[in-house]
Amino acid sequence: MLREIMRTRIVDPGLLSRRLGISETRLRIILARLEEEGYIKGITLKKGESCRVCPLRAVCGGSCPTGTGSIVIYEVTRKGLEMLGEMESRE
Repeated sequence: MLREIMRTRIVDPGLLSRRLGISETRLRIILARLEEEGYIKGITLKKGESCRVCPLRAVCGGSCPTGTGSIVIYEVTRKGLEMLGEMESRE
């Protein structure tokens, strides 16, 4: 999950849960736990701010496709990067 967050930064819980083969509820619990433990940092961007970083901005005409007017992006923290490095060295 950390690799996927690092790759996309913008997390659509429905899409990510399907990619990982887990329920959206479980995904949200895992995201909260990763954030609580310091592996990721969630940032909520309001409408206008979110458009600047959204990969769909060229096709949506400026209206937020999530319907909420905001999106959440996650950054993998230093602690998360260290965890990824340890995992990759074991592979």
